[in-house]
Amino acid sequence: MATRDDQAAFAGLARASAAGTFTISQLPPGEYLVVALTSRPIGDWEDPAFLESIVPGATRTSIAEGERKSVSVTTFSAKAR
Repeated sequence: MATRDDQAAFAGLARASAAGTFTISQLPPGEYLVVALTSRPIGDWEDPAFLESIVPGATRTSIAEGERKSVSVTTFSAKAR
């Protein structure tokens, strides 16, 4: 799972458990895009073009100060560059 804030800054990465759950801790308040990828192309996380390419598979959510939130996402197949 990956998140990014509304300034397109990479914010967090987590591997889903066998049950399909994930946790990303200590995110600052803001608007986020959450995406579940079927695989992670190595080295692409710092590539702005790659991050833009996964936006269509992302779920938009917001987090308030101190809030804990559950987000349902579906997997998205990203193409390696």
